[in-house]
Amino acid sequence: MVPLPFLFHLILFSLNHSLAEILIFINSGISCEHIIVNTKITSSDSFIGVAGLIKIATGDISFNSKVIFKLIFYVFQLIIHKRTCSVDQKKDRMKEKIYQTEKGPIHYLVSGSGSDILPELVFLPGLTADHRLFEKQISYFEGKARLLVWDAPGHASSWPFEMNFSLADKAKWLDKILELEDFRSPVIIGQSMGGYVGQMYAQLYPDKLKGFISIDSAPLQRKYMTGLELWLLKRMEPVYRHYPWKILLKQGCNGVAVSEYGRSLMHSMMMTYDGNQERYARLSGHGFKILAEAVEADLPYRIPCPALLICGTRDHAGSCIRYNKAWHRESGIPIRWIRGAGHNANTDRPDRINRLIRSFVRSVIRAEYPEKAARVLRKGKR
Repeated sequence: MVPLPFLFHLILFSLNHSLAEILIFINSGISCEHIIVNTKITSSDSFIGVAGLIKIATGDISFNSKVIFKLIFYVFQLIIHKRTCSVDQKKDRMKEKIYQTEKGPIHYLVSGSGSDILPELVFLPGLTADHRLFEKQISYFEGKARLLVWDAPGHASSWPFEMNFSLADKAKWLDKILELEDFRSPVIIGQSMGGYVGQMYAQLYPDKLKGFISIDSAPLQRKYMTGLELWLLKRMEPVYRHYPWKILLKQGCNGVAVSEYGRSLMHSMMMTYDGNQERYARLSGHGFKILAEAVEADLPYRIPCPALLICGTRDHAGSCIRYNKAWHRESGIPIRWIRGAGHNANTDRPDRINRLIRSFVRSVIRAEYPEKAARVLRKGKR
């Protein structure tokens, strides 16, 4: 019989599973001798390997040189697998970086690895929201594609920042960051204000964009907005400055999301500005002002790549539903209505949005890699 201390250390050295998990396999009735000796042991046989060690220790199966060599091979194989997984996980993990502009720092998160054939996914949050807006999307796609999400200039950690830039400036800074990170075929996924940045990026860099997804955003073309709407957009800062903060906080959360998760997340993001309503007012007012100025520039804002419009059926932020109906009708861009979702549809129905993004990415690469398209993003499917 093998000494129990030896087996105990061997088990601890090779695995860190609970005793309860191991006992499940001990009591499963599987012939551990057959599995250990006659089967190629891989990392997926972890529980069975430990169960086999325990059965040898208790005399359930006989100990011989063939068994021990197989067990030693198993242990080393498992160690290598664990180290490889550890390295891969570190590569996949989102890393915070800073891009320094002449007006202030832009903080962003980027992942280091993904599929060679998948386009990179760039997530752009809406006005006053930050990178946390896309946490459900990041957790879903992390490790499958290269990802980037930012705190837009002046937002959250991208502060202090001089608030005298244009929408085009934001798109140019985004391009510098994408170049720095070697994002060569990005799909931009923009929610609300992030969708406007995406359209400006398409206007300035039409040959760089691989795809565009608008989530509860609206078209930048001048024909969609009335003169009164543009006039109001340029005069919103005093409204946010004098509005009672507690009421603004409540309405700001309940007005953009209908789910408990979505409202709680928006509350957390708005609390970044708690105690500094002046900053929140300047940020909001400036955002609406540069939006109006971009619309008044009356540029083509043509989307030169595959695109998808997404809008919640309970999106009551401004005239978003009206804009999206007209955008779809005039441009022919496909639209998906998210039943029961508000302005932050990706937080109200994250699973539905993730599936739509996943399907869109598959369609984008299908023309270039038809034989691989069916397998794209299948690994780790949830």
